Amino acid sequence: MLKDHYLEGEERFGPFMSFLYAIGSALPFPRVIYKIARDDIMRTNPRSVLDVGCGPGDLLVMLSKAGCANLYGIDPSPDMIRAAKRKAHGRAIRFGIGSSREVPFGRKFGMIVSTLSFHHWAKRDEALRYLSRFLEGRGTIRIYELEHRGGIAAHMPWSTHTISEAALRRSARAAGLKVVSIGRRAGVIFAVISR
Repeated sequence: MLKDHYLEGEERFGPFMSFLYAIGSALPFPRVIYKIARDDIMRTNPRSVLDVGCGPGDLLVMLSKAGCANLYGIDPSPDMIRAAKRKAHGRAIRFGIGSSREVPFGRKFGMIVSTLSFHHWAKRDEALRYLSRFLEGRGTIRIYELEHRGGIAAHMPWSTHTISEAALRRSARAAGLKVVSIGRRAGVIFAVISR
């Protein structure tokens, strides 16, 4: 059941956590992840991009600076959306409150992306199935996450903020979608998913 755009069990980002996340996203490590995503996305020159779980808008601002147009971002946290609007001030980026189960824009996208958000989704396969309805003809969904590698690291507190290749493939298959490719770079795993 949805409660303020979140499903039961999903991590909620209120004013304090949104503030910390916005500050933390400027640190070197998150910037590396956003740069990996930006470079991958820009290689395809998409006509439009929807960032699901956009947080404080870092990726969208980077894409805008790189010349990407028709940028949209959604997040279930009103506080994150406020932070994203401040960060993107003066840029042609549209933001809305939404989630992987609620897209507030009445249009389709050439690409739907999720960077460091997919691991928060309670019902990943349902979300992927829902989001695929918002893809233009040959559009893709791209997921960028820290890779879960098992071993002792799997028992560390941050392991809940990672994803494995097997989990990505399972979610796509359960949604009736296919994984076109899996890439890895600097501890980041990224999947391209299509209908």
